[in-house]
Amino acid sequence: MHFEFSNLFSLVGVFIVAFAVVISYFIYREIKSKISYFFATLIIGIALFVVLKDERQTLISKLESSSSIKDLYMLAHIYQAEGNIPELIRVYMKIIERDPKDEQALLNLAVLLIHSGHQELGLQIAKRVISINPENRQAREIIELLMDSRKNQEGKHDKDNTSIKNVKPNTDEK
Repeated sequence: MHFEFSNLFSLVGVFIVAFAVVISYFIYREIKSKISYFFATLIIGIALFVVLKDERQTLISKLESSSSIKDLYMLAHIYQAEGNIPELIRVYMKIIERDPKDEQALLNLAVLLIHSGHQELGLQIAKRVISINPENRQAREIIELLMDSRKNQEGKHDKDNTSIKNVKPNTDEK
């Protein structure tokens, strides 16, 4: 699925926004006051909010039901922008279900799990990436950071390792 205007607004959504604009125009034209301008703008704003909220859900439903890994990455990008970590983890697990050797999905899942407090599981997934591709630099860095973090926690009891917190998932499409 490629991004198209039709993915953002359906025909019904465009009709609702256009109807709100027309109604707002007539309100403003007939009353011609500052308060009418306020109400006209408010009507358009509410219409846009309602339409965009519904259209967002429609887009997410389309992406969820798609069999394309590229669409699932687009969905992951949406959830990352919203900060919806549980859904983001679920989407990466769905990608991995479809392609168990997708290194980027595995790495992103590892990073998300590490940030969610599941360092051991994140470490196991990073090691899985190394078993798929021994040359994967990102997986090696994650493993190294986790091992250093372990050493710091054992030696200094330092539970706030900022280097691990600086690793971020990458939702760029493949």
